[in-house]
Amino acid sequence: MAEQRNTLGSSPCLPRSTRLVVTLGPASLRPAVLRSLAPLGVTLLRLNLSHVALGDFEDVLRTARIHSRLPVCLDTEGAQARIGLVATGVVLRVGQPVRLVADKALGTERQLSLRPETLFDALKPGAVLAVDEAMLRVAVVEAGRAMAIVVAGGRVRSNRTVVIDPAPELPALTDKDRTAVDIAVAAGVDHFALGYAASRAAVEELRSLLPAGARLIARIDSRSGVERRAEIIAAADIVVVGRAHLAAELPIEQVPFLQKAIAREGAAAGTPIWVTAGRSGTSAGPTATVAEANDIVNLLLDGVTGLVLTGESAAGTDPLDAIERVAQLLDGLDDLALQDTGDSTLMPDVTSPETASTW
Repeated sequence: MAEQRNTLGSSPCLPRSTRLVVTLGPASLRPAVLRSLAPLGVTLLRLNLSHVALGDFEDVLRTARIHSRLPVCLDTEGAQARIGLVATGVVLRVGQPVRLVADKALGTERQLSLRPETLFDALKPGAVLAVDEAMLRVAVVEAGRAMAIVVAGGRVRSNRTVVIDPAPELPALTDKDRTAVDIAVAAGVDHFALGYAASRAAVEELRSLLPAGARLIARIDSRSGVERRAEIIAAADIVVVGRAHLAAELPIEQVPFLQKAIAREGAAAGTPIWVTAGRSGTSAGPTATVAEANDIVNLLLDGVTGLVLTGESAAGTDPLDAIERVAQLLDGLDDLALQDTGDSTLMPDVTSPETASTW
């Protein structure tokens, strides 16, 4: 992929060593934003199918291409469960019964829709569902529906990922995924991501739909993906560590260690590792924080070669500002590396007496 150097305070003649991937959404699918991304050093535009209706996909892809020459990546829904459309202000209370359905009924305090439909074939009584801020325990399962009891109350919003324990086996690709992949292949898209990659077989299933030379990115963002990460790393061209989704399925204190392990294993296998990272939330402040800078530096020191911005670029209050701040951090880090080593792929010891004189 051709890359351009951020011109804000650093040399425009050298390529940045870290890939910067931006997820497109309502906040960034605007001509002015799209035209500004390449000069900031963005290298790939991500279309997350979980948040794009199939009927809108071709229009979204067309908009991205009209206003930017950057390559586009179609990121599939994959083997995940999600809640459907929910009315505003729905809060579930402890002890309340909730009907779960496979159709597209509007979610209320008494009924929620789940997808994919095949989920209900694998759902068992006793399973616990983390649905946004609430938790439900399944009592009865029928054809295409189930009854559950709220065991922990909380707010429920549309299109949120649902974490199920024990995790059901779900198809690697939905019908929506397959249709969107066909559209993207016909349009010449050459980057594809498998959401919730759970095995080598799942990666190879997506690979079988792609033309020769297409880049396949596997997202490790589930317990199953973590457990079978070695075979996923071996099968994919690039692996993305989805930290937020991992934290929903695993104790949060395990995620940093898993991130480091995956980065180390990817380096050993020769597979680039990217991480979902960036600003702290969709309403991040006007400047990067020390914590954000620390996070990015530690990711690069671990051997991570790409950062994927998600909510802050797709739905943030000022996506361009969020992207620019991360770009500036990356350029500053590259400048430090160049000053000390002449090689932007190496990170210097900025605490040494020799280097300290430069900052």
